[in-house]
Amino acid sequence: MRLNLSVCFIFLFFASAALAAPLGTAITYQGQLRFNDDLASGLFDIQICLFDDLSEPIPLDCVMSDMVPVEEGVFTVELDFGDMAFVGDERYIELRVRPGGDPGGFIALSPRQLVTPSPEALNASFSASAPWGGLTNVPAGFADNLDNEGVTDITAGAGLAGGMITSSGTISVAPQGIEQSMLALNAVGSDQIEDNAVTAAELADNAVDTDAIIDANVTREKIAPGAIGIDEIDPTIIQVRVEGMCGEGEFLRGITADGDVVCELLPVAFDRVIALATPGLGTGITGDNTDVKVRSDDRPIVAFYDNSTLELRLFSCADQSCSNGVLRTLDSAGDVGQYVTMALR
Repeated sequence: MRLNLSVCFIFLFFASAALAAPLGTAITYQGQLRFNDDLASGLFDIQICLFDDLSEPIPLDCVMSDMVPVEEGVFTVELDFGDMAFVGDERYIELRVRPGGDPGGFIALSPRQLVTPSPEALNASFSASAPWGGLTNVPAGFADNLDNEGVTDITAGAGLAGGMITSSGTISVAPQGIEQSMLALNAVGSDQIEDNAVTAAELADNAVDTDAIIDANVTREKIAPGAIGIDEIDPTIIQVRVEGMCGEGEFLRGITADGDVVCELLPVAFDRVIALATPGLGTGITGDNTDVKVRSDDRPIVAFYDNSTLELRLFSCADQSCSNGVLRTLDSAGDVGQYVTMALR
């Protein structure tokens, strides 16, 4: 199959001045399409691309028209390359054609066509370079052919530096000249701040609170090691690190908000405690070879030989009067515990 473009015309349609409506940037393109040297008829997909060179491979823009009707070779399409496509430089048009609705590729027709100006366009190009002296109805301020009317002096305002300017000069932003009150709401976001540009020293106290932080925006990786300590947490919400442990014969009763442990002695049945040399040991067990030591807090410890079970046993007093405490068996392998003696660490 061979497609070739035999004749093409470009028409610019201008609206009537009485309508007072803008022209827009669309143009009407009309051409004649031949198929194997015969005039084509039917529906065709037509793509028209704009180039700035006769052989440039990359187009400036392309306009697609689907299912364009072609009768005896003649077709008409609307093109709109925008208001910056034609700026006085050479432009070339390339047509690409395929049967209507065909998913295959386009066939590029050659050669590309040079877009030539209309007479009115030539006149507009000339008028754009007219000298001041060739203009009529010039405002009074420009009658001397100098554009020096209007602003006569400029004073630097708040946040600016540069002083009074009467002819020429420079005004710039003064150091620390832009204050928060000068910024519009949401004018400065993360995209306007360089990485690490804002440090803790540049933030006012309490300037950043929960309302100023996006949900899930502060992650563990963004918190420096040791940045959060006991002074930065609320102990009524977060448990402080637990310090300390319960001693032997004691159980954990609770943990305070400050992380201290509260311990108590394990309970003991009184009928398993014997009355030796201390008043609170109860009855039911007989023993001898007693040794008593007193802790630094005046709580006694009683070690004795249980002659009913032939075991070495220990009674740890819970208070100074030894009215309660914990009874434990230290050794029960055979007949052990006679002539007991203790030493406190």
